[in-house]
Amino acid sequence: MNHLDNLGDSTTDDEAGSQTTEDEVPERQAPAAPPPPPPPPPAPAPSAGRERPRYELRHTLRGHTDSISAVKFSPDGTLLASCGNDRVVKIWSPFTGELIRNLNGHTKGLSDIAWSSDSVHLASASDDTTIRIWEVDTGLTLRTLKGHTNYVFCVNYNNASNLLVSGGCDGEIRVWNVDKGIACGWITSMLSFLTPLITQGSAEEDSCNLDYVTAVHFNRDASLIVSCSLDGLIRIWNTATGQCLKTLAESHDAIWYAYMSAFTSVNDLKMRFS
Repeated sequence: MNHLDNLGDSTTDDEAGSQTTEDEVPERQAPAAPPPPPPPPPAPAPSAGRERPRYELRHTLRGHTDSISAVKFSPDGTLLASCGNDRVVKIWSPFTGELIRNLNGHTKGLSDIAWSSDSVHLASASDDTTIRIWEVDTGLTLRTLKGHTNYVFCVNYNNASNLLVSGGCDGEIRVWNVDKGIACGWITSMLSFLTPLITQGSAEEDSCNLDYVTAVHFNRDASLIVSCSLDGLIRIWNTATGQCLKTLAESHDAIWYAYMSAFTSVNDLKMRFS
């Protein structure tokens, strides 16, 4: 045997084996592309302001024969009261729109009405210079408050509903004891609060509304009264003494409505305005 031949054959076999091995190596594949990143969250839509309320007309209440001056829901939301120049207070159902009853008794037109906090009683202010307190369920007048010398333009209960405050075209603000039906204090254009003693104070403190009083309201604990009038001024009063604590003015235009909810007491008022 020729060893060289075998060597040659071996070389040939190795080469063949080497070729076979190279042929069997799989072709290298390109790495897979990474998954795309998740899309960013959508940007919030630009705010267009508060969403518009979707009001829907439920009822149109008809029955007054002259101009209507005030309309107010009862605190419990079960009744609606309205008044006007036809001298009648009307009680309605807000659920059905039906008239429940008329409250008759005033001899001239009405400007304002106010509910007691328990929705049992209603106060009405009239051009006949009186305020009437009604028992709504029966339609009866419980009290007729007399003291204003001209049209009574506005009226409001305190939260406890044991006091009423009223203002009129005589320039007066009066505070009434509801149970007794009498005025327990008042402010006029010439004198301060006519309680047992007239308080001493500066000219501003003893000044009062020199024009028609168009709105009055108690604060939460009835320690303060806010009033406004056609002279363009808002005044804040101490209920117990009648002292004018602050006069607020930016213009001399007539002011028709004032509501006090921010102040809880006389001390709170002094702290905020000091």
